Amino acid sequence: MFVAKEYALGQIEDVKDFKDVTFVNNNQTVKSRDWMYRCVVLLLGSLVACFIGEVGVRLFPTWHDAFVQDIVYSRLPTDLYQPVGGLNPGEQPRKIRFVHHPNRQVRFTGLEYDNWVYTDDLGFRTSPTSIAKATADSSVLLLGDSFLFAGQVSWSDSVVGRLTETLPTVQWWNAGVDGYNTADSLTLWEEHEGVKPDEVWLFFFWGNDIWENDWASRPTSIPNEELELSRETDQYRFGWMQYSRFLSRLYAFWAISTDERFAEKNSQMAQLRDADQLEAALDSTQVQLERFTIQCVEASTACRVWLIPPMEAFQEPGLSEQVVPALLNHMPVSLDVTDLYPILKEQGGASLYFQSDPHWNSMGHAVVADFIQQTYEQE
Repeated sequence: MFVAKEYALGQIEDVKDFKDVTFVNNNQTVKSRDWMYRCVVLLLGSLVACFIGEVGVRLFPTWHDAFVQDIVYSRLPTDLYQPVGGLNPGEQPRKIRFVHHPNRQVRFTGLEYDNWVYTDDLGFRTSPTSIAKATADSSVLLLGDSFLFAGQVSWSDSVVGRLTETLPTVQWWNAGVDGYNTADSLTLWEEHEGVKPDEVWLFFFWGNDIWENDWASRPTSIPNEELELSRETDQYRFGWMQYSRFLSRLYAFWAISTDERFAEKNSQMAQLRDADQLEAALDSTQVQLERFTIQCVEASTACRVWLIPPMEAFQEPGLSEQVVPALLNHMPVSLDVTDLYPILKEQGGASLYFQSDPHWNSMGHAVVADFIQQTYEQE
């Protein structure tokens, strides 16, 4: 009897334990399902948010949307550049760091362009079929940086290519070099003693030339070579990210605000926006422009300055109105100066620049070339 009772009680305990285990298992199952449902909802919500974001940025595009693709596709032809003088990082170069190799054929590629570029015996950009104009009525030497060199467009679409076509009696020398500041351009002119132009035009891109001329007031930045080389490993990550404009825009906002590789660009724009910084920086530009004036007098050459605005000038109200008058106040009175901002604004503004690159597209070059041609013929 006692044994039977113990057995019965044991059975009851086993049933209770089974029920407890079943309840615990069921509770764990419910929690697991609840966790899975939450993950699915979170995943679906993220996908829906990304889809809405993708649709939104495609409906309202900005240049940030092509940021990643430009990194993937852009390639500078390093074999174009011939090192001349070295420099200590963070210190002002005392001579030109590099020039263009003469008689080179190189390829510029980017998201929105793919061009072959040619240089002549002097290292100046030229047409693939260009020959010296022995019977030219006059000659003009053009100094500047990548806006003038214009590797992003074909020769026939560039400002100088168009001027060569529309004003064939003039010998046009395109001495623009990527990355040059005013001092570099003037030194390049000095070193080409065999070039005897009737006029010399300086294309001044105030988007970064003011900064690059200024070694007196701006902070110096020392290049981080390891950081630059890390861009090579980024190609694998960017390879799949490039197809989403939404992710590209998010990455652009993040990179521009945090990546050291964009710090100098941010500092350049901050300098232009701040009236005190701008005024201090322009003293160095004035020194170079006065040097330009002296070289023009010594060479008995007529000289002119063309002011080139950055794309941001058409996106930030008041930026050009602050920078250009301040720049003109530091301009020697003997120089003829033409501001290209009004004609560019009238003809399309930011739409005349590449969306994935800060330079003029073919339409921008056409607008500027037509304006320069009219100005030249009227004078």
